[in-house]
Amino acid sequence: MSSASIEDIITKLAANNIDTIIPTIDNEGNISYPILEGQSIPVEMLEDAVKDNMLERHIYKKMLICPIHRKVLNLLTLHCPQCKSNDIKKINLIEHITCGFIGERDRFNNAGKLICPSCSTQITEKNSNMLGAWYICNLCSAKFNAPLILFQCDNHQLDIAMVDIKDIFYYTVTKGLIKNEYDVSEMFTTIYQILESKNISVVKMHSIKGRSGVVHTVPLYINDYRGNDIVIEYCIGDNDDTSISSNTFMQAIIKLMDLQAKHMILICIPKMIDELRYMAATNNIMVIEGNNKNVIIANLLDIVNSRMLQNRRG
Repeated sequence: MSSASIEDIITKLAANNIDTIIPTIDNEGNISYPILEGQSIPVEMLEDAVKDNMLERHIYKKMLICPIHRKVLNLLTLHCPQCKSNDIKKINLIEHITCGFIGERDRFNNAGKLICPSCSTQITEKNSNMLGAWYICNLCSAKFNAPLILFQCDNHQLDIAMVDIKDIFYYTVTKGLIKNEYDVSEMFTTIYQILESKNISVVKMHSIKGRSGVVHTVPLYINDYRGNDIVIEYCIGDNDDTSISSNTFMQAIIKLMDLQAKHMILICIPKMIDELRYMAATNNIMVIEGNNKNVIIANLLDIVNSRMLQNRRG
């Protein structure tokens, strides 16, 4: 089991163009959700991501499970309904239409072919009928149409009346493309709710006086009351441009430089111009790029978590 966070998982999935997490069931009936590099993510973490609208849940299969061990029942065996023996045999009846002979399939087997034991003619689909099947117990000689079905779990067996039915889910990354300011607002609301649920002190639309004396408002402000604050700002391109304009980017950079917070994060939607990357790096501004809401959230939470942990250690 991996110790990675759901933010790490979604970031890796996005980087590898994977948007679906499919369950696997091993030979012992255990359900897991393996992802990249052999990692497996706990279902509890996936369910939390569903609550945070980062993942969507869908029915994969309905499986029979043991009511005691909650494992998927992969192995079933057929038994005699009278003596419960597993030593039973299935018997198929064949009718040879041409000569009218009826007998068990075994009587027709001849060197790998089906030959009528009465007239020695080879059996084909056109000259024969399959009349049905029944079972015979080799232990008590009982004959029956429907065998007893038992499921095996660890060291005990269950019949069909004893098992439970469980919904097995698969998960997909929520499609959250950011197209306008409304989408941005929704994204910050989600981030705020997630951070607040983690007992992180966060404020929405927080006003801060910069070194110039100008009061700036930022979408999110985090403070652990140890002088380690995190300011989060964003800039978005116009009309679905492939990159944010230099003017828009510089306005955001100047604003953050004036604030001089301990940690500064700038979200660029969809991306920044390559020539301006040095400007952010020189001023210790961490940049997150993209237009998928959930990937941005995952990257942001990863940065916040690492900075908060770093601050606590410091």
